[in-house]
Amino acid sequence: MKKNKKNIKELDNFGLPQDIKRWIWGSLFFLLSLIIIFSFFELSGVAGEGLMKILTSLVGKTVFAIPFIFLLSAIIFFSPRYKNFLLPLILTILLLTLGISGILESLNQNKLLKQKTEIEHQGGWIGYLFSAFLIK
Repeated sequence: MKKNKKNIKELDNFGLPQDIKRWIWGSLFFLLSLIIIFSFFELSGVAGEGLMKILTSLVGKTVFAIPFIFLLSAIIFFSPRYKNFLLPLILTILLLTLGISGILESLNQNKLLKQKTEIEHQGGWIGYLFSAFLIK
């Protein structure tokens, strides 16, 4: 007797259906964006403060775009028409964050060259490292 492949949901390593995994990932990205948004206003406790310090030192002012990027990612996870997109989505998030940080830091480097004074890194350390290759 043949089984109908449309009725059988594929299970992965943890025995969860693909739809449940997508809802878990979408909820995780939504929750992370809320934690970061609350940490802007110092409403997310000790973990939010630590997360904000780490993100600010790594990506600088790009931290204000990260909740928007995570919310868009959560919407994509909740959308049923996309399949097998976890790796491309994470790669897109990383490239977007890296690009914004690099742009902010390269604009900051131009100000630094004109003023000859020390300015804090607007793009964080990741933006500084990324823009150092482009400017020099």
